[in-house]
Amino acid sequence: MEESLESKLLSDLREMGVVIHSRLDLRAYSKTMWGCYYCDRDIIRVYVYEDRGKKRLIPYPLILKTVLHEYTHSLQHKSS
Repeated sequence: MEESLESKLLSDLREMGVVIHSRLDLRAYSKTMWGCYYCDRDIIRVYVYEDRGKKRLIPYPLILKTVLHEYTHSLQHKSS
C-alpha cells in the first residue's frame, strides 16, 4: 500500500510542478504528529494511518497537504 501511495504522491506532485529532492519516508502511525522534516538527514516523513493497527488510512488530500507542508520546511531550511 505505501509503495503505491508514494508513487501516486510523487506523480501528483510532479503534475503540480513540485519536484522533491528530499527522501520521502511514509510511516504507519504517530500519535503526536502527521509529518516532520528532518533537516539533518534531508527526509520528509509523513504518517499515513490514523491508528496503530493500520486499519484507517488518513484521507489522501490530507496526506498530500502534509507532504507539501513538510516540503515547504525543506525549502525554508535549504534557502537559509
